[in-house]
Amino acid sequence: MTTCPAATVRGRCKRRVTIYARRSGICSSYCAPTASSRNIFPAEELRRFDDHMKHVRGLALKTRSMALHTVRLLLLDRFGARPVVFSAIKPEDVRAFVAACQERYTVPSSSGLTSALSGYFRFRATRGDQVHGLIGVLSRPANWQLASLPKALNSAEVERLLGALGQDGPSARRANAMVRCALALG
Repeated sequence: MTTCPAATVRGRCKRRVTIYARRSGICSSYCAPTASSRNIFPAEELRRFDDHMKHVRGLALKTRSMALHTVRLLLLDRFGARPVVFSAIKPEDVRAFVAACQERYTVPSSSGLTSALSGYFRFRATRGDQVHGLIGVLSRPANWQLASLPKALNSAEVERLLGALGQDGPSARRANAMVRCALALG
């Protein structure tokens, strides 16, 4: 029995090796979709997604738990305790789920919602599912927190800004460079 070459690869190259192995036909059952992976219960689906986020994408525990929470809500909303049949998820289901969730979230939080769902759909794409219609439903909401910035500063405000730049350290040097470039460019 041959093992998947992606099983021995760590880091950023793992996805590329997995794709190559699947296309070449030398991939093990972990990478290639199987009949048993089509009808599994939500708990098992979430465990597989968590393994993918941890081992393939290298995500931190908190990031994974936030994504798992969102995907759990989607799967329970759509399937309840029944087996997950991914092909049964339609763009209308995702659109309705996102609309219902966005009523409860602020704009930055709803951005995390769409990020979690797109990550789950990418995971399902690696399992051989068609996800283009589902990803197309997701849109990142605009974050207008910085929309009220003034178009220009008067000379007193420029002097106050330059006076605040006297700090040491890489971040302060970067901020100093950015402010000086912005002032030079107008």
